[in-house]
Amino acid sequence: MTRVGEIVSVLARPDGGLERVVVPDHLVEHLFTDTGHRVTRADLDVFQLSETQAFVRGRRRRQRHVNTTTVSHHPAVQAIRLFANDDGDAASWLTHLRDIISPFPVHGCLAMVPSRDQLMVLPLVDITSVGWLDVLVSAGQSAHNAAARPLSSRLLWVRSSGIASFHSEISLDETALHAPDGFTDAVNRLAQRALRTVDAVA
Repeated sequence: MTRVGEIVSVLARPDGGLERVVVPDHLVEHLFTDTGHRVTRADLDVFQLSETQAFVRGRRRRQRHVNTTTVSHHPAVQAIRLFANDDGDAASWLTHLRDIISPFPVHGCLAMVPSRDQLMVLPLVDITSVGWLDVLVSAGQSAHNAAARPLSSRLLWVRSSGIASFHSEISLDETALHAPDGFTDAVNRLAQRALRTVDAVA
């Protein structure tokens, strides 16, 4: 019988099975055992766990392995961090960014999970960070198109309060990104802070 302690959460696309929403209508968490078995609702009866208890265990299991995460940087933009880990499910660290980005920025991070084994993160530490948004999107979409296990081509905004998605609107000559609620206000606050810094130096 599968031991309860072997459950781990994995970021995935929704399929109607046992899952917990991460980004509404876009990304969810599934639960797997170390043997690769997808946990079902029937398994929860065997484990004598509620759905909530199972997902808490799955997240805690992944969180305990934070030290197995390795980080590199985008070759052109050092501010963009690229994450990998031993189990090939680096994208699942999206829900644990507060554990691996320290200090975690007040206005959060921009992130992309182009495939199961890729997590790209741009911490919003100041207004210059916003200027690298296009580089992150380009890298993420290219990686998604080339991935053996593609996951998402969307730009995500990760905050302490949750994860929101940018939405793309494609026309004949361009692709426009529509920011989630609150993002423009956050950018304005970063810009105002930069102006105050300049005034203080002057």
